[in-house]
Amino acid sequence: GFGFSNIGEGQTLFMKPGYPDAYWKTHGSSAAIFHFQSHDGSGYVDSIIINNGGTFIRRGVEANTAGSGTPNALTITETYKVLTNEGVTAKNYHTLPSAEAGIQFTFIVQDADGIRVVANTGDTIRLAGTVSGSAGYTESTTIGDSVTLVAINATEWVATSIIGTWSTT
Repeated sequence: GFGFSNIGEGQTLFMKPGYPDAYWKTHGSSAAIFHFQSHDGSGYVDSIIINNGGTFIRRGVEANTAGSGTPNALTITETYKVLTNEGVTAKNYHTLPSAEAGIQFTFIVQDADGIRVVANTGDTIRLAGTVSGSAGYTESTTIGDSVTLVAINATEWVATSIIGTWSTT
């Protein structure tokens, strides 16, 4: 793995892309206190394990009820978040941030009113062989459907997991 050295207080902790694991040890210790994992090799930390094997940080899950009038504007800092539409009374809307390689979000339909995920200006969403137009969207109204979208560059969001039927425009 790729370790950290002397990052200092207030510094951003980032793993070297392509390295899936990093360990943080205290001075003089032979055992890792924290084990950082980047599951996709992007350098963004997906999980942190403390030395007893317990999970220290998990992906956040949010039941979001934002509608078409005020869609949920996602930010890069929310990467890896899982979003559901549990509790909505109308279709749930999310706007992706501008694509930046390695950012990802998962959307799960929990209510038949559905979820719509909209690409930012100039970005597209690809589900297998179907690609949206610029600032297009994908949506589903079937409970149990889910999609995980990963930005692969500065303009493209690609589904790495698709469950159910999603309409993409």
